[in-house]
Amino acid sequence: MEKLTIAQIKKMLTEEISSEQLAELKLDERKGVQLAIKSYEKRLKKIENEKL
Repeated sequence: MEKLTIAQIKKMLTEEISSEQLAELKLDERKGVQLAIKSYEKRLKKIENEKL
């Protein structure tokens, strides 16, 4: 995957992404990317808990 801007990554994380894409994004050391990933994972966990 080419180097995306943080804004592009945030937009990407508003939709469903594959585990491979998520793993690749986790390799990006930029603070903004890491914060976006944490937010994405928190949102997924919240949705998952609401289904139970």
